[in-house]
Amino acid sequence: MEDTTTTTTTRVCIKNVPTSFDEKDLKKFLGKQKVTITDCKILRRSDGLSRKMAFVGFADETQAKYVVAHFHRTYCLTSRLIVEYAFAKNNNSEKNSNSSVRPWSKHSKGSSKYEKIHGSKEKEGEEK
Repeated sequence: MEDTTTTTTTRVCIKNVPTSFDEKDLKKFLGKQKVTITDCKILRRSDGLSRKMAFVGFADETQAKYVVAHFHRTYCLTSRLIVEYAFAKNNNSEKNSNSSVRPWSKHSKGSSKYEKIHGSKEKEGEEK
C-alpha cells in the first residue's frame, strides 16, 4: 500500500462493491468498525444497475485512514474490495503526480493526436 502520511481527504473510493448492495447496506458494513459516515454514494448506470463503485465520506481524516487500512483487499460477500483515497480531479494525488491530465480525443486541443493532425496548420498560422 502507498504512503498515506500526507493524506488530507476524508473521502474514500471503494471499488468492487457487490451489485446487490445499496447505500444502506454499505453504511451498515462499514459502520461495524465504529466510524462516522457523513455521506455514501454508490454509482449507478442510467438503468439503475450498480457500477460496483462507491464514494464514502467520513467525519475526519483519521477515520478515512483507518477504513483504507482496514478494508483494503478484504472481502465483502464474494467481492474483493479495493479501498483508496478519493481526490478531486484537479488535485494531484500521489498516483497522478507524475502524469498530467490531458484530453484523449483526437478532436480535443491538447491531445497528441490533435497536435499531429492540426499542429502544422497552427504553426504556419502563427508564423505569418
